[in-house]
Amino acid sequence: MQKKKKKPETQRTSPIVAVAPHPQADVFVDNIVRVIGNFGFQQILLPAVEERQIFEKSPTLSRLYGENFLGVHKPAETEMILAPTKLPTIISRYVRNVKSMGPHVSKWFYMSPVLRFENDKYVSAHELGLYVLGEDSPLGTAQLINTTAEIFRALGTIQFVVQINSLGCVSCQEDYTDLLSSHLAMGAGRLCSDCEVDFEKNPLVMWSCVNANCRTLVETLPPVIDSLDDSCKSNLTRVLESIDELNIPYTLTPALVPQFLRHQIVFQISPADNSGNPIGYGGNFSELALELDGNEPTPILGMLTTFEKLVSAVPEEHRRQGPKIEVFMVPLGSVATRKALALHRDLQHSGILAAEAMLTSPSIRNQLKVAAEKKCEIALIIGQKEAIDETVILRDMRSGMQEIFAADRIIDEVKKRLGK
Repeated sequence: MQKKKKKPETQRTSPIVAVAPHPQADVFVDNIVRVIGNFGFQQILLPAVEERQIFEKSPTLSRLYGENFLGVHKPAETEMILAPTKLPTIISRYVRNVKSMGPHVSKWFYMSPVLRFENDKYVSAHELGLYVLGEDSPLGTAQLINTTAEIFRALGTIQFVVQINSLGCVSCQEDYTDLLSSHLAMGAGRLCSDCEVDFEKNPLVMWSCVNANCRTLVETLPPVIDSLDDSCKSNLTRVLESIDELNIPYTLTPALVPQFLRHQIVFQISPADNSGNPIGYGGNFSELALELDGNEPTPILGMLTTFEKLVSAVPEEHRRQGPKIEVFMVPLGSVATRKALALHRDLQHSGILAAEAMLTSPSIRNQLKVAAEKKCEIALIIGQKEAIDETVILRDMRSGMQEIFAADRIIDEVKKRLGK
């Protein structure tokens, strides 16, 4: 553990609050992974702990997370921590790949535990990140937003909106800095001490500041979108045209400046009725990559949320189950169970979604009850007699009618009845 000042015995350290798993967590995860994979994203496995120094390389990360890291091991030079976000790890891994392989485009995603310090306690969550690495184009941004929208639709979250804005390029922000400086000089108000320090390097800092004076001042400031050059305006227009073609609900939000993000197009996913907190955000992380690597800009587009936010955003009445189970295996007895295991495997290989409850519900009544709950169309029953005779009982779960088929014909019969 990292060194801390000794506290009185009556003072407790900040507790770690684990987020309780949702009863449908496996279904939600399956849906998320399936949708993301369909859009060509490759899953990346990340380590449980990170080097603290990776966060200290970036002024942005240092300002956001400060000293609130939970250390797990501190040898002579390298301190390992439970990271509050996996974003710098992804960036560093991709930068290393570019150095060894040369410039290339990759599409990565991960779902990994993180530990954040919030309201005087450590809170665990499972961060979900999607990245288009090596690409900074309207098409890449549109693909990222489209994949994010499809995740929400797959989970059943139908009432959401994508808020979108453009923060412009370096040239746009130089013009914007001059505009803000003139505005402030005319007596618009004073920035807080933190914003004054960061203003020259990041004129957008006040837009995400929580200081009351800065929040009041922001309401009087012209948005950065008014200072976009022709190229940045064109990029924004092309993204808006793409997501409009995809029928993704969106609003142009000039005041949107998410954390981490300082250039180009940014977006945020929020409930359509503006109730509750934002569910996720994304945009261009190239500036953060430059802070971490220190050499030259690396194009990186990304979206960040947590599994817990996704689950809480889905109304109970709209939650969707996983892929429909078509066939349910019902074995009775040890010999029949061995036959059922082989048939279950062969059904999966044939493209038929099959399920079973052999371990928890051995009786035929209980197994058929589970099949009904899963709304299966067909149940395949194998008793001791059927196992010896190499036959299978096919039960139509809607009508209750049963027929006996030879085991070597059962898959063809199932496909015929399912229309495959």
